[in-house]
Amino acid sequence: MVGAFRLLAAVVFVLSIPAALLTTNVRFIIDEQRVYRHAIDEFGGVQATRISRAELLRASAELRAYFKNSQDVVAIRVEQGGREVSLFNPRETAHLKDVKDRFHLVNRIQEFSVLYLLVYVAAVVLWAREVTLRGLALRVVAGCVLTMALIGGSAAIETAGDAVRLLWATPQSGYTVTVDAEGPEDVKVKFKSTTHISEFHAIWTDHGLDVTEREKDV
Repeated sequence: MVGAFRLLAAVVFVLSIPAALLTTNVRFIIDEQRVYRHAIDEFGGVQATRISRAELLRASAELRAYFKNSQDVVAIRVEQGGREVSLFNPRETAHLKDVKDRFHLVNRIQEFSVLYLLVYVAAVVLWAREVTLRGLALRVVAGCVLTMALIGGSAAIETAGDAVRLLWATPQSGYTVTVDAEGPEDVKVKFKSTTHISEFHAIWTDHGLDVTEREKDV
């Protein structure tokens, strides 16, 4: 029984690593102002809504605040043609409530996975010493899938020893993806649209895995 519990705890630890990495990226990008600004410019938000760019940017800040606060229904007013109007219709308002609930679920998963990783290391490795540092390293490698969320898309890599390999790369709508290298020495991915480029590069160095990302307008 004790052995089964230890195995379950180790499996949850391994699964918590990619869960923590993925949800942390999602949590970051939800609140990244550049994502909203890019969406407004890339998809013609001003032309489609007849609302000024400044008003849309202000509204995007309020939307990000809504995703983090306890307000049940989003209520954002903007100026359109000299009149103050609601930015979202009733159907969109209801949809955003569902989106907010899912974001909060992602936040809870992120908090649980990070907390579990810390408690596991503190209790099993440092206090009880049931797992050696080598054993801990093997568990980390088993769960070491790194997911990067960029404006132009997302990509995931896995590492083993001093090798790195691309698992997948998915562009956002309006972007194309180019994979210049998929391992094992390094991984290079580029997402490109008519107005923006997102680049991701992962490579092993003498100091470990070096991951860089770059966002630039064209």
